[in-house]
Amino acid sequence: MNKLLTTITLLCFSVAANAQEKEVWACQQEASTMLSWENNRWVQKRSYPQTLLLTINGNFSSITQNNDNGYLKMSCEAHEILSIVQNSDQIFRCIAGSTMILLNTETRQLGMTDILGAVSKSARRDTVSVKIFNCIKA
Repeated sequence: MNKLLTTITLLCFSVAANAQEKEVWACQQEASTMLSWENNRWVQKRSYPQTLLLTINGNFSSITQNNDNGYLKMSCEAHEILSIVQNSDQIFRCIAGSTMILLNTETRQLGMTDILGAVSKSARRDTVSVKIFNCIKA
């Protein structure tokens, strides 16, 4: 019985320690590169600056781009290993399908990538992109 109570207490403490308050970040794109599949080869394309609104709320996180009405549901979590590498800065990793976001809350820098097209075998491939944003906490 004592082992069961200890286990439950540790699990509850672990969940509480990992709980994060909802955060909203407004971001402006600073740089990007995109590759588009055309005529059986990759062609570099220009990307026009975008705005992004990232809501970090665990498995209920989301991004909205360019003030669109639609949004992409994501799962975000504080990433301990990346935070250790970055000298204790808190880094969030957010994922939805082939889109991944990394946000350093200390430097307020965000990187976003979508790489599904790189592994597709079909004649039509998604664009491969990397975008860099500067953010402020809203």
